[in-house]
Amino acid sequence: TRAAVRWNSEVFTLPEHHLLQAALANGKTLLLEHEKTIQHESGNRTWVGKVKGAGEKSRVVLTVSDGVPVGTINTPDGVIYLRDQANHSVVLDSSEEPGTAAGFHDDMRVPPVVEGVAASARDLPIAMRSAGRTVVDVMVLYDSEMAGLTGSIDAKIDNLIVTSNTAYADSGINVELRLVHDHRAAVHQRRDDPV
Repeated sequence: TRAAVRWNSEVFTLPEHHLLQAALANGKTLLLEHEKTIQHESGNRTWVGKVKGAGEKSRVVLTVSDGVPVGTINTPDGVIYLRDQANHSVVLDSSEEPGTAAGFHDDMRVPPVVEGVAASARDLPIAMRSAGRTVVDVMVLYDSEMAGLTGSIDAKIDNLIVTSNTAYADSGINVELRLVHDHRAAVHQRRDDPV
């Protein structure tokens, strides 16, 4: 199901732990709890929170550029994707995954659990956990095709960095990704080249 999104920029002024109602196109309402707002060097802002009462794995990470939000809302019923399409945000519910919708790609895949590998840093012995936080500087290169898939490549990159950092924090992993540069690169790849 696709639906247009209306975004109220006042949500960025909400205090931590403030509750916000989000009305969905299917008539359901989600109660979202605000945790923090991140101001990016690009001028974009990201709203981070959880779906109230939906457990630990309910995450909301929405990045807004020029009033258009992109990101994901993880709910017990599945993932709600907000994607930028022609400078307007549209919602794709979990029944229409980004990989199957024309022009949308699943760029936030969660790796499968591997037998015998710790599911999170909490499962590691204390001696194996990092005592301090490790900051990893990241440079993102993208081509014009990727830039064309979204109205704001900066918002997309900011959202992916915050989503990764939120996943690390939720897993008890003391790693933070820091975007130091992004650049459109001239890439000449033939369509029959393996990826």
